[in-house]
Amino acid sequence: MQIKERMQGFSEARKERAKEILQNSEPEIIDENTFVKSQNSNRKYRVTYNDTFSCDCLDFQERCKGSGRFCKHIQAII
Repeated sequence: MQIKERMQGFSEARKERAKEILQNSEPEIIDENTFVKSQNSNRKYRVTYNDTFSCDCLDFQERCKGSGRFCKHIQAII
């Protein structure tokens, strides 16, 4: 499997998980640029937008940051 196909698979999986987040909960608005999103646990992730999106989750920090891709938490906010 080529890298491009693997990345598309990861992207599609993130989109599906983003939909699940929105089915199970609502984002909390902390201030005008910051949102917190939790999925199926008590853990919460901070999604911010200041000219670009950022999230403090491990997926974004290790795989998405600087690549133009968004984690499921950012996708749920979008």
